[in-house]
Amino acid sequence: MGLNSALICDARGGEEGRLLLGMRQRVVQRNKEGEELVVLMHHPLHWLMDSEDASDYLRSRARVVISGHEHKASSRLVTAHDGREVLMISAGATIPP
Repeated sequence: MGLNSALICDARGGEEGRLLLGMRQRVVQRNKEGEELVVLMHHPLHWLMDSEDASDYLRSRARVVISGHEHKASSRLVTAHDGREVLMISAGATIPP
């Protein structure tokens, strides 16, 4: 599922901590047995004004969260409140440097 992390964003790409995921995008259903949810969004969660709420919400539903925007690729496992592990991937970028 793709989410729009640039709802409040200008032509320069916005500023860290000034973007908003918002409540209207919180339509992700909890997984059914045998299903896993992968969420894609342009900005990393820490770029969002509602970062903490968005992070808690996505971690309660998604198994993988993939973001871009920052040019350094990384991945890490985080533990959700229910004890599940969620893979957070920063995909980096394909442009120099």
